[in-house]
Amino acid sequence: MDQYFLDGFHDILQATVNECSGDKLQYLCEAFWDHLDTCTTPPQELLDAFVAVLQNEQYFAVARLVIPEFRALPATEPGNASKQHVMEHIASLQVKQIEMENGTTALFDDALYRAEKDTFTDAEMYRAGLLIYGRGNLDEVEKDEVQRWWAGRPGCLKQTSNAVEEGQES
Repeated sequence: MDQYFLDGFHDILQATVNECSGDKLQYLCEAFWDHLDTCTTPPQELLDAFVAVLQNEQYFAVARLVIPEFRALPATEPGNASKQHVMEHIASLQVKQIEMENGTTALFDDALYRAEKDTFTDAEMYRAGLLIYGRGNLDEVEKDEVQRWWAGRPGCLKQTSNAVEEGQES
């Protein structure tokens, strides 16, 4: 069984990303991860080949689809020493993938989309003014009070001078 996995990982490493079959990669990763539960001491060469496959960011993204432990930073260490060895080697890839997933869309917004977000923010400010003060046209002091009120509510927009602050999600 170990030789089957070793040959499969070597085939994947020798193929280019375009040539590599995603379903074969998924199957090998999932089957090997399950195999580590029953195999107490796999050969170091096999663990190294698996880690080498996972070091490719595209292959790691595919492996994350079938191995739940790869999707988030582990709160506890796996009880299996072989799995722990793999997790230690891919920790930086996990962080990188999670940061990429949690990146805000503001980094990719074009000018028209930003203008639309500004319009919606202005509309929300007007609506909040109606709800709090009974009128929509607010002076600067009232706008600041509404912004402080917004800041205390999770998921609400934070606004500065008619523009959504960078890094805030809408």
